[in-house]
Amino acid sequence: MVVAAVLMFTISTFDLAVMLDYTIRSIVYNDPRTSRKFSGIANWWGLTEFCNFVVQSFLGDAILIYRCYVVWSRRKYLVGPAMLTSTTGIICGISAAILGTTAFHQTNSGKDLTPLITSMLVLTTVTNFSTSALIVYRIWNVRKESSRYRFTVSESHRQDPLVKAMRAIVEAGLLYSMSLLVMVILYSLGHHAQVPVSRMIVQIIGITFNLVITRTAYSRDESYATSSIIIYPLRAVTINTEVLVARDSPSEGEK
Repeated sequence: MVVAAVLMFTISTFDLAVMLDYTIRSIVYNDPRTSRKFSGIANWWGLTEFCNFVVQSFLGDAILIYRCYVVWSRRKYLVGPAMLTSTTGIICGISAAILGTTAFHQTNSGKDLTPLITSMLVLTTVTNFSTSALIVYRIWNVRKESSRYRFTVSESHRQDPLVKAMRAIVEAGLLYSMSLLVMVILYSLGHHAQVPVSRMIVQIIGITFNLVITRTAYSRDESYATSSIIIYPLRAVTINTEVLVARDSPSEGEK
């Protein structure tokens, strides 16, 4: 998790640096390479940002699949479809990046890469939604089964750690999935808003990764007390008490 956090931070920072360089060149220096005819991934700015997007998406999918794998007691057959969709989406992204380098100066390269990029976005969305749903269902099912053997001393169910975990995963999953869905729609329509949204998604992937950790981390300062007991029917208990009195034998004078 530490390695993943460092990688995501590095990629996000590098993506911001590339975007800042592109903005300065296009606004301050009026670089002709930043004009509309070089938009998309037909220049090194767009190509680099697209590669950042692909790598960040791969890290996000890999961590989410691993979490699902652990939560489901390391059952490989449950994460198999998610691994398939994620791998296929990454292959589409890598293929689009490779084709983008060969068509570096072609203004119509974006049209040729549309099926690959659209497939990558859709498959990434499916992977994120399916794995998040599996994790939430697993936690909800465990909480339901274990509710017969535990009681919670708290003011509300919000302080239940399992409920907090489900809420954090749902929030992170919806944040990521909705961002990808918006990106798919904008890219399909060819809207220029796809550029800032794609840059936001690179940052959102890292945010959702840390959101689950910070929201589900155990804190000693939490004001709830949770105990687990096994409930048995009450029975009458009989206690036998025996009293043994010892005394010295009488002396000859007393006799």
